[in-house]
Amino acid sequence: MAHVVAGSIEFEIGPGSAVPTTPVLYVSLFLLPPQLVPVVPLAGLIGAAYLARLRDPGRRERLPVLAGSAWHAMGPAVVFALARVNGPAFEVMGICAIALVAQFACDTAASWVRNVYGLGVPAGKLVGALRFTFLADLMLAPVGVAAALAAPGSAAALLFLAGPILLLAMLPA
Repeated sequence: MAHVVAGSIEFEIGPGSAVPTTPVLYVSLFLLPPQLVPVVPLAGLIGAAYLARLRDPGRRERLPVLAGSAWHAMGPAVVFALARVNGPAFEVMGICAIALVAQFACDTAASWVRNVYGLGVPAGKLVGALRFTFLADLMLAPVGVAAALAAPGSAAALLFLAGPILLLAMLPA
């Protein structure tokens, strides 16, 4: 549900939009087995698309587009699997940094395929949009890690994300 809420907050930039889902991703990395982590953003984006359709019946999000938007979670999940991270601890902060770089790599690849190859968006326009997205993710990932540290091994960590995510929802579109 947390990913549905965060995925419903869109900031339009360049050829697409950014959603503040990174904190939920990082809590998920500590709560779930790595092979299940990519399911969270996919399910969250499907739920957010359903809510968007309720608000605007003309809006249609196709499953392949949503799956491509969720692809960013693959990198961090693979990093956590390879590192065999068992739970939140200050000792895994380096792994979290590597996971964030992997997230950026997967997001870049998926965005390039969808926008540059699929839609013909100029690569320079995509770079500007990704710059905003990556800066937002860089600022939001520590919020998710801090929430996981505050409530280790508990879904209650998601409650720590409510304030920052709802604050972002209040920003003008």
